[in-house]
Amino acid sequence: MSAPPEASDCRFVSPLGSQLARFLALKHAMGYRYREEGRALRDLDRFLSTRLSAADPLVTPAVVHEYVARRGAESETTRAHRLTLIREVCRFVRLEDARVVVPNRRSLQIVREKFLPRVLSRDEDSRFLQACAQLPPGQGSHRRPTTFTGRFVQPCSGDSGEKGSPAYTGLSERAGTRPLAGAG
Repeated sequence: MSAPPEASDCRFVSPLGSQLARFLALKHAMGYRYREEGRALRDLDRFLSTRLSAADPLVTPAVVHEYVARRGAESETTRAHRLTLIREVCRFVRLEDARVVVPNRRSLQIVREKFLPRVLSRDEDSRFLQACAQLPPGQGSHRRPTTFTGRFVQPCSGDSGEKGSPAYTGLSERAGTRPLAGAG
């Protein structure tokens, strides 16, 4: 199995270039495609090439803060992704250099919106399943196809998942799931 073409093309130029190349190779060896993250890693490399000295390439908290700082009108999620990337890189580099400090996830006070799950009503659920059944096979996203377990959770009692309903007490296959149309 050969490495993705992007892996051989990346020539990191920062003082941490060799560690970044090994980090990317490790991700590929672990089975990650690491395409978008690979692009972000090259952006990080360009950033670090202007901030770190070749004599002592140490990622300091100040460098992390500057890398994760807001740029224009970008979202907090974008900043959070950059923070996650530099945290992973710092953890990897720390294996060789104990002076590297892994930034705390909460140190930059990035406020992310809480995930709020969408609960479908019975009518919405039925319409959604009917629409799924109408999709021609092979049509859809250009990305990796999503696989379904073959069951959609649908409360048996209570339309909005109020306390005491199966949505809060845990659903079993017998009491609250409905097979997805076309699923085995």
